[in-house]
Order: sequence, then C-alpha cells, then structure tokens
Amino acid sequence: MTDVESFVSYLLNNHPNFSSIIKTFEQCSKDDQNNRYLVDDKTKCIDFDDLTEWTAGRGNKPNSADSLCFSENQAFLIEFKTGNPMTHPNKYNRLIANVADKITDSDNTLSALYQNAFNGVGRSRIKQNFFLVVDSARMGADPLAITLAQLSARNNSNPDPLITRIQNGVLSLVPSSNNYYKIELWYSAIFSSYIKAYGIIDITDTIASVQAQAAKADDKGNDNKG
Repeated sequence: MTDVESFVSYLLNNHPNFSSIIKTFEQCSKDDQNNRYLVDDKTKCIDFDDLTEWTAGRGNKPNSADSLCFSENQAFLIEFKTGNPMTHPNKYNRLIANVADKITDSDNTLSALYQNAFNGVGRSRIKQNFFLVVDSARMGADPLAITLAQLSARNNSNPDPLITRIQNGVLSLVPSSNNYYKIELWYSAIFSSYIKAYGIIDITDTIASVQAQAAKADDKGNDNKG
C-alpha cells in the first residue's frame, strides 16, 4: 500500500464509524448560519472537523479544517469561508487569525494521527497542503484572475490583490516550523478545477482500493495455510 492507503486503512480499522464522517465537498462547505453552500462539488472526502473531534475527544476539540482529502501521495486540508471579509478591518483580522489557528491545530492533529497510523517507525509523513477556499463571488474577485487561475490551477502567478492580501495575512501568523508543502487560497468559483488539477481522489475510491488489497492479502494468507 502507499502511505496514503496505509493511513486510510488505519482510519478504517480504528474509527468506530468511519462511514459517518465521509461527506461531499458540498456538504463540508455549508454555511450553517446562512444555509448556503460555497461549492457544489459532489466528490467525497473526510469531514476533518468530525475526525478531529474523535481524535481529541469530546469537549477538547481544537481548531480544524473542514475537510481532508488525498491524491495518490499527498494530503489536502481544505477550509471553506463564505462572505466577504474585506468589508471591515475587524472581519479581515478575525478571518486571518481564525484560519491561522486552523492551519496550526490541523497540522498538530495530523501529526498525532500519523504517529499512531505509522507506529512512529520511520515512515515518511505524507506531504500535506492547506487550501483556503474563499467566496470569490461575494468578494468580487477579478474575473481575469479567476480565468488565469483556472488555466493554471497549480501555479497561478496573477492572483487577485484581495486574495494576495488574505494569503499574506494568514501566512504572517503561521509558525514557519509547520509541516505544509503549500498553503494557498482557492477561488470557490473554480473549486472543481483545483480538485482535478491536484489529482484529488474521491475518498470512497481510496477506501475501495484499501479493502481490495486487504481481501487479496487475506486470500493469500488462507492459501498459504492450506
């Protein structure tokens, strides 16, 4: 198994009701206060808020990203933020402080999970990323910047100035000792383009692969016994 598959196997074998924390990105992006979804992508992922609560225990939950998903060899923590934080300095300051806390606490949570999953015996940790999805419609993001991002979703060199300001504000509060490969902002309008560009896999496909490999290993073990 790959490291990603080994990690998912650990969650399958240890979480008491793993299927209950499998959600779509659309579900994870819901703004409960306004009963609104930021994206409509039906790809399935892990509800990282729920996974964090299981890891930390009820009443001790730290800050956490909304969702956890994977490509073949990387992990992606994704946080969804609706509305326009640029309408007032206080809203902007609260946003960047909140996201920075989620980045740091989510890193710590994943570190603890990796330690348990890999038994602390030299398995390289999975390369991880944190992406903040902002409400590009309500923020009035530059359509040209969105188009350029869609054309090169993994290397957008011409972001909207508002996006740059938020990203720089968040990064200024995140410890440099973090374990992330990338910390970036995504436009909600082209969310599915990012998912495709980064090769993010529906978590149910990864689960199916893990279960198939486990069944094959069981069959081989039974053959050896016979």
